[in-house]
Amino acid sequence: MKFLKLFWAICLMIVISAVLSGCATVTENSFDAKQYGFAAPDTEARADGTFVLMPQNAPSISQGFRPVINEGLDIVGTAGTPVIAAAAGTVVYAFYESLYGNQIMIEHGIDNNGKYVRSGYRHLEQLMVSKGDKVIRGQQIGTIGSSGYFAGCFPYLNYEVLVVDNPDKGRFEKVNPHSFWEGGPGVVTCYDSSKKLPDSPFKATYPVPCRKLIPNK
Repeated sequence: MKFLKLFWAICLMIVISAVLSGCATVTENSFDAKQYGFAAPDTEARADGTFVLMPQNAPSISQGFRPVINEGLDIVGTAGTPVIAAAAGTVVYAFYESLYGNQIMIEHGIDNNGKYVRSGYRHLEQLMVSKGDKVIRGQQIGTIGSSGYFAGCFPYLNYEVLVVDNPDKGRFEKVNPHSFWEGGPGVVTCYDSSKKLPDSPFKATYPVPCRKLIPNK
């Protein structure tokens, strides 16, 4: 009984955190009311010392990487917005569970440091791939939603990156996704179908399509 009370207390704290730090970013009267081009800061500086450079046409990040509380990036979007694979890989799982809702995990091979990498996509409205499927960079794998108790009050994508030295001898650890963009650490990189990018080592492009830029006249 004590464990259940503690569990639900933690759940409530996380939901409140989502409401205060996430939902507030999409209200019209708030300071961060911007659906494109905004990136909430991380709570801890990365070892590479870089800042986040956010394209003006990329859907905004309402909550940055926060150890324990939010070990990923929360990306703003309306329900049904496409979610795309951040890089080529194999689907490890795609299923629903009550806390994080519809979710997908993709295995990508190794990164620049020789570590094995996976990317995770949570709170999806729709799953469009299954376990064992091979996916390519930019392929639609699902849609943004608000499934799962931890989703809070609005639809968004929780995007994670996980690494491990040896998957046979250790557990995957969640790390800051900003360290793995194709453009470099901290340089959020939109997916561009006209550009052919290598599949290895792992480098990510944004897991939600960026809108087309309107050229200046």
